[in-house]
Amino acid sequence: MAYSKIEPQDEELHTIGEGENWQESLYFNWADERHDVFGLTRIGYRFRQKQIDGIILTIRNGKPEYLYPAVKLPYRGDWAEITAKDGLRAKNLVYKAIEPLKKWRLLLEGKDAMDLTWEAYTPVFDFHAFGQELPANVTGRHFEQCGRVTGWTRFNGRELEINGFGQRDKSWGVRDWANIEGWNWISAQFGEDFGFNVWEGFLNGKIYHNGFVFIDGENFPVEKAVVNFKWGKYKHLPLEAGLEISYRSGNILKVNAAALGHFPLAKKGLWIQESHAQFTAELKGKIRKGLGVIEHAYHVGILGTLIRLPRVPKALIKAMVPF
Repeated sequence: MAYSKIEPQDEELHTIGEGENWQESLYFNWADERHDVFGLTRIGYRFRQKQIDGIILTIRNGKPEYLYPAVKLPYRGDWAEITAKDGLRAKNLVYKAIEPLKKWRLLLEGKDAMDLTWEAYTPVFDFHAFGQELPANVTGRHFEQCGRVTGWTRFNGRELEINGFGQRDKSWGVRDWANIEGWNWISAQFGEDFGFNVWEGFLNGKIYHNGFVFIDGENFPVEKAVVNFKWGKYKHLPLEAGLEISYRSGNILKVNAAALGHFPLAKKGLWIQESHAQFTAELKGKIRKGLGVIEHAYHVGILGTLIRLPRVPKALIKAMVPF
């Protein structure tokens, strides 16, 4: 299938396609070593259900710190009236496009608040531009970037100045949460000259690889990735990970990751383990240190979700399950 080039207009909501599970999603994350903090935020538009989902979560000093859930928000307006310039909103969570495909402002309004500027330092990487594919029940189109993140957050009465790095993605198409088998999405930033993300998905016995390695101003598509986990207290709780990433006609990037903290989420039987992690890689004969995330998702069903709930801090259970 031929795909059009990603353009600035793709930051806006797209024409709604066919299927009950057609949706559009924007995601940003950030990490700041000084405060030992990792955060992520997502807004998803579920057009057929006329609902919007929003979330912010943070991990600090190795533990879940904050969760802002704004899920299943009813929307009765005209989707065409929503613009990235004016702001994409999920209750008090707002994303504003300052410069499409380059700079966004991420806001939370209220007692708990944030004001972050997310600015890309890599070109857009289109997950479909180099012949790679994604499982049909995950998304139709998908692109990603690495970036610098600055600003501040004020969660649970504590204000932090943020000056770090992060990853963003946007996707649109069918996302059938209830029938996704699982994935590993791992991304890290080592500075404005070096970063990567690897996506490994599973469907009907087939493994899909995607992502890019960014070196010295250029994105190189991931050709293949081997991911090996060392589990923690429970299986599927990443403690460490080793990656061998093939890119640029046979070049191999070897990366080791050590988890710094965890935050679980659940969505229609899909258990999503978010793990803030420190990464070590050798590039051009030098050892580089970076920060990022290991996102390990696997389908456990409703019963499996209930069995795993005792692992979750009680204050988070009510908020996380609907997501």
